[in-house]
Amino acid sequence: MRDDELVLLKELREMLPQGKYIFVAEHGEVMSTDAVRKLIGRLVAQAGLDIKVHCHMMRHTCGYYLVNQGYNTR
Repeated sequence: MRDDELVLLKELREMLPQGKYIFVAEHGEVMSTDAVRKLIGRLVAQAGLDIKVHCHMMRHTCGYYLVNQGYNTR
């Protein structure tokens, strides 16, 4: 991870010192897989995309982006 990413993650941790997770729903609880799936579906619809997007596609998208930016993902 880059230094700026680590700084941002530390800031998130400081905002939620008692939290068990960094990425949480609005009320502080961990998001269920169904909630993440629904969120992605809403975002895809808002973006006007006419494709079926699933969570694992986000992982691949992130990987391709990092490689294109020159990061070693291994």
